[in-house]
Amino acid sequence: EPYVSFELTVPSDSLSKALFDLESKKTQFEIQDSKDGRSVIVGRGCIRLLAHYQNEVSAYSKGQGRFSFQPDGYDVCQDTDEIVAQIGYDPEMDMRNPSSSVFCANGSGFTVTWDKADEYMDIAQETVESVSTQHRTYRIEEDELKRIFDRSTSNNRNFNKQHNPVKKKPKEEKPKVMKHLPPCLIVDGYNMIFSWDIFKEYKDDELEISREKLLDILFNYQAFTGEKMIVVFDGYKVKDNLGTIYSRKDMEVVYTSSNLTADAYIERFVADHQKEYDLTVVSSDSLIQNAIFAHGAKRMSARELFGRITFINQEIEEQLTHS
Repeated sequence: EPYVSFELTVPSDSLSKALFDLESKKTQFEIQDSKDGRSVIVGRGCIRLLAHYQNEVSAYSKGQGRFSFQPDGYDVCQDTDEIVAQIGYDPEMDMRNPSSSVFCANGSGFTVTWDKADEYMDIAQETVESVSTQHRTYRIEEDELKRIFDRSTSNNRNFNKQHNPVKKKPKEEKPKVMKHLPPCLIVDGYNMIFSWDIFKEYKDDELEISREKLLDILFNYQAFTGEKMIVVFDGYKVKDNLGTIYSRKDMEVVYTSSNLTADAYIERFVADHQKEYDLTVVSSDSLIQNAIFAHGAKRMSARELFGRITFINQEIEEQLTHS
């Protein structure tokens, strides 16, 4: 199917949404630039999924994003089975482009399906005389030229020696394939609690209740998306705290030790696992945002994650209402 190369420019606070969309549309992309509050993403994908993406960009960037593309040849369709099933194509019923062949026998023609055509083929290979004749003529002309040249220059050059020029194969450039890594969302737990309005009703001494409520919300979100999630809570202020890590199905919960902040843990995890996962760090802390961006991880604000969770909850409620 036809592909296009594209360039997407969005405000930096919309970068995570843009990257999420491009992954969903199965594109190959990379962040080309990110400065002055704007990010530029370039890549390649099928026109089928990108033709009207500018409308989505305008919506989530509040008119500040720009998406442009140009034709970039053809490439393998990644949804072949789905498209064929959707249009209901049957090669046996395609009269304009038949897949069968017609063979003749006893003065009449009959149809043979494509998978059995080789069994009916009976074509004798013809010998071509012109090639050898042309070769003999060439040898006669060469011998005659040799005698003339010897008489005129007395050169003892060996004309019988054949020189086979070395054919250099053109260097094939291997296409650069961007490796798709499994997604992993790393959440700064306390940053969410202090950023989301839903936790303002709890007092400072009810932090444990806030943590459990946050984990319940994130657990439901992770169950819907299916992506790996790590929730990190800062434990460096707790004296003699050794730190704990436990799993809640596919969600991992980390309490850092007393000598390690959550920011330091997240930065180290990103540096150690940047080649294993497509990492996204959720935090509104500008220091950790800049630190993880240097390691190639994506950034998402606390407000953006809350917006995604709210949207998914609404979708689930609508599905339950109409079911």
